[in-house]
Amino acid sequence: MIGTPKIVSIEVNNYQGEIEIKSLLTDKIEWYLDGEKVKTIYHTAGLFTTKLKVKEIDGKQLIFKLIGKGGKTISKPFELFPQEVL
Repeated sequence: MIGTPKIVSIEVNNYQGEIEIKSLLTDKIEWYLDGEKVKTIYHTAGLFTTKLKVKEIDGKQLIFKLIGKGGKTISKPFELFPQEVL
């Protein structure tokens, strides 16, 4: 099956500082922070589940690109806020 990568779910866990992406038809995911590529994770087949820890990331805007044989899917930006210690 060839098609554009499909997002199955996006879960943001603010407490743990993680973003979890589940997708189909995805060969790799590329993460970009303020326009610069910061991480690439490769995948072979089936449901792709990946997490990115954002707890220690210093930036303003984070996006991801899902890339597959049929094209790519680009996320809307995640806005990152400075972390404060209570």
